[in-house]
Amino acid sequence: MRYLPCFTALCLISLGTHAADALDLFLSNDPVAVATSAFNAGDSRQLVVPVCRPQIDEAMPGWPLSGPTPPAFWSALEKAQRPFRCADLGEDADEVLQLRLLQYAEQYNKTLLGLEK
Repeated sequence: MRYLPCFTALCLISLGTHAADALDLFLSNDPVAVATSAFNAGDSRQLVVPVCRPQIDEAMPGWPLSGPTPPAFWSALEKAQRPFRCADLGEDADEVLQLRLLQYAEQYNKTLLGLEK
């Protein structure tokens, strides 16, 4: 029984590594190509990414910031894909990794918005 905490710690490290690998694999794809492929397959759901600091929140980058928020934004937010959560990014979410994820989502979402016009 005294080995249980060590085993648990190894499992948690393994899960963290698995999540990081999944995120790296996700980010290794071209967001424009992935968005175009998804759109052509009938999936126009936007990407929402977690914002883990200073408090947990969400962002849907790529939408215009000027003027009033269009009603389509709220509908898109409700239907959006959420491929990762703060727990997936780890307790000490790397700012560079967060930025890469935000940039990926921005390119993906802008591509979808352009294709929908």
